[in-house]
Amino acid sequence: LTYHSNHRYIPRETISLPENGSLNTDQQHTLFQLPFGVSGRYTMNREGMFQPYFGLKLGPQYGKLKTVFNAFQETTDTWGFYMSPELGVTFFPFEKTDFGFQAAVFYSYSTNKNKSYSLNGLNNVGFKLGIAF
Repeated sequence: LTYHSNHRYIPRETISLPENGSLNTDQQHTLFQLPFGVSGRYTMNREGMFQPYFGLKLGPQYGKLKTVFNAFQETTDTWGFYMSPELGVTFFPFEKTDFGFQAAVFYSYSTNKNKSYSLNGLNNVGFKLGIAF
């Protein structure tokens, strides 16, 4: 289970509304991503100090799109399929212990769509640093 949040500020502009209306405001766009599902990992050199691995996560992703216009807000929910390959290494510097460090890079893609936000899939690239035990 992971959680992503992306934000984008849009400076003040005039937005056309239906039936000859308009709104002059700045905006804050926020995208919340909540992918979940199953993951698998294949580790090489299991007995070594450096243990490279690759993994894959698959499952559904919930997305919540939110736009805040000063005192008003609009939200939209969306669902899509999620996949995320990952390459990493776990480093065990201490002999006879299961404590170590981990570093990885990953790419994720989901099929979430929304016409109002011109959203047709989501892509993320990232890295992870952590401890292993």
